[in-house]
Amino acid sequence: MAREAQLVPMNIGSGRTVFVKVPAKVIDYFGMEAAVVAGTTTQTNRERRAHTRKRYVKDQLSGTTEATPVAVGVARWVDVGGRSRRGRAQGKLIIVPTEIPHNPNDLSRGYRMVSLRVPGNATNYSIAMWINTTFTTHKPAYFLTPSKQKYPVAVPIVADPNPGNRDGVPTAPATPNP
Repeated sequence: MAREAQLVPMNIGSGRTVFVKVPAKVIDYFGMEAAVVAGTTTQTNRERRAHTRKRYVKDQLSGTTEATPVAVGVARWVDVGGRSRRGRAQGKLIIVPTEIPHNPNDLSRGYRMVSLRVPGNATNYSIAMWINTTFTTHKPAYFLTPSKQKYPVAVPIVADPNPGNRDGVPTAPATPNP
């Protein structure tokens, strides 16, 4: 059975820490440290009541085809919270190169890449600083931004990568919600 993705903390500046969901194989390859999260998922017993729906004959596609009513029974399941209910993926898609060649016999073919979704409000600098500090093995030299531009990872490490959000009350660090 495959291991599930885990949460890795990321400092996006102004006292804000977010958690990036990273696949377990990527965590193992890059030697990342996952956040220790206990009891953040919630389980809810859900139930869909009985109803009827229309069923059309799938071999015919015309406006004169009659729909047959079909009864749908009660459905019960356990819903594990923390999963996105939206159809689209959220955040920026970045691409990180690995040291694994596409073809070991022909190195001119290039190297494999992994893609990760990071928060949409993370700057390229904070992403580079996160990669530079969190990836301990096979550290890449760059990553590709959503517009496919190379951005270097060797950036100076600072305490606050985005100090501009200091108006009002500082935001508290986020709690992980997988």
